Amino acid sequence: PVPAAIASKVIKPLFDPLAPSGFSGILSVTSSGGRVVAASPDVGLAWTYANGMPVESPRPAGADGSYGMTVASTGALVAISSPASGKVFVFDAADTGLTLRGCVSGPAPWGVVMRATTDGARALLAVSDALTTVDVLDLAAIKGDGTSCAAPGAELVTTLRCAESEDGKGCDGAAFGYSLAFGDLDGD
Repeated sequence: PVPAAIASKVIKPLFDPLAPSGFSGILSVTSSGGRVVAASPDVGLAWTYANGMPVESPRPAGADGSYGMTVASTGALVAISSPASGKVFVFDAADTGLTLRGCVSGPAPWGVVMRATTDGARALLAVSDALTTVDVLDLAAIKGDGTSCAAPGAELVTTLRCAESEDGKGCDGAAFGYSLAFGDLDGD
């Protein structure tokens, strides 16, 4: 099951022959550690599941209309982006819903692509603008009230940037960070 707002605004129009041509609802879903989390900027809502039923978490203050475009999760920690304003909101996930943990920000469209993983005891989040930059953050280190988002500080693990190549082709139009994946290269 999905929340009623999602069913009526995102899913139902997909099966309605009278819906406007070209309608496409946006729904982002992630699962990790047995937890499923979904969000949609079309309704400004994120949700997780408890006993098979959706538990809604409304858009936090400071999030714009792109909130829910991308979701990433390690199971216990969830990141939901508002890439139009370059904000990433981080939540603690529980069966009772999502509790806001904090917010970080970068230049828009930072957060348009995200992936999360665990590395040993650390929960890592890769956040990209899909243009030139990928930041890797320590999710557990992100704290705050969620209303004041700042650039990554102590939670920043590393930054990857598009580099000019020897053949003279630059980063313009390279879409660096458009696709992200994590791998366990050291076998830990």
